[in-house]
Amino acid sequence: MRTRAGFARVDVTPPLALPMAGYAARAGVAVGVLDPLCGRVAVLGERRPLVLVALDALLVSEPWAGGLRGRLAAALATERERVLVAATHTHAGPAAFGGAGWGSPPATAASSLPRAAGGGNGDPRQAISAYEERVAQRLVEATLAARAGAEEVELRFGGAEVEGVSASRRAPAEAIDRRVRALAACRRDGSLAGVVAAFGCHPTVLPPENVCYSRDLFGAAVDAAEAALGGTAVLFNGAAADVSTRFTRRAQTADEVGRLGALLADGIRAACAGAAPVRGDEASAALRRVAVRPRALADEAQAAARIAAAQGEVERAEGDPGALRLARSRLEGALAQLWLARNGGVEGLLGRVPSHAEVQGLALGSARLVAVPGEAFSGLARAEDALVIGYANDYLGYLVSPCHAAEGEYESLVAALEPESAAAIERAATELAHG
Repeated sequence: MRTRAGFARVDVTPPLALPMAGYAARAGVAVGVLDPLCGRVAVLGERRPLVLVALDALLVSEPWAGGLRGRLAAALATERERVLVAATHTHAGPAAFGGAGWGSPPATAASSLPRAAGGGNGDPRQAISAYEERVAQRLVEATLAARAGAEEVELRFGGAEVEGVSASRRAPAEAIDRRVRALAACRRDGSLAGVVAAFGCHPTVLPPENVCYSRDLFGAAVDAAEAALGGTAVLFNGAAADVSTRFTRRAQTADEVGRLGALLADGIRAACAGAAPVRGDEASAALRRVAVRPRALADEAQAAARIAAAQGEVERAEGDPGALRLARSRLEGALAQLWLARNGGVEGLLGRVPSHAEVQGLALGSARLVAVPGEAFSGLARAEDALVIGYANDYLGYLVSPCHAAEGEYESLVAALEPESAAAIERAATELAHG
């Protein structure tokens, strides 16, 4: 498929002293920068183009992402349904973009934060709101720059297995999708203008103790991929609910981020090298609006009892590293339940009580992209050749379908939606992947 494609990236590193998102166990605010946070943009197609935005953030919720999608659609004279905005799910970014997220302070705690975080009055929410608007404006500017710099390309689609980066975070031997999928935009001379890729994995190499901004795994991967390929890499997270670096990382350091990022970059490069031409010549978009119901979460007493049981499990697992990591994961889930019970439940986690989910399907000829508003399990990606993009356009938490709901693992302990709602979202995503 021959079309026009433009790419851009912009620095969106926040000011220091903002609260960080990603871990309920993290204490304190951001005190430094390990590597700059970015927004990356791909504009694909000529008239009514598709716009793809990957933002280094824990999440984007619909109130913020929906507003940005409308602004980008207006700027490029396209439709909102053709605009996709997704978070990379770094756990080393600010508590921003419309969702509470782990680490976002309740209003009652605002006065305890440094004045630098709150725009002069001790309330960080004003600084966060100003930062969100600044990021939105920079992404509009980057998108216009990508459109202005668009060039004729041939789109090619490919995939490659990535070894040594991801594993099931519940059981190392459990089958997951380790494939990175890539849509490469190739010039006539064979060089790469840019690539859009998706890989499902929690980018949690850095620990809760880290209080410096970082793109973590996905940042190291795009840096290494761009150095090798020459074009701009727009890397999305995929179906990552049950996938992480828990059993593959050797340490939780910046050096280990670089090592694992280089392995993922090798996979992106292999996917581009083996990519085949995309058939067809049309770009299209479709949406599925799925009714959802929030789940009843544990109260404080139930969460406290689960914490006590989980602590006993951790003590019994001492001496068995694998069992200990899983026991600690369940303890984290119990602690998260207590956090939710004390901070508004589903509304505290998501910033609102959702009534529906929007699942998005984009197509460029035979190449398909499917965007899911939360954390889908790896099995969703294994069945498809499409780029499955998670954390997209909204955040509705872990999408725990009935087959996983009774397992009692971290994901099911903190899921915000009823299992039947998660299953309906998965069905809509599968239908869009098949076109």
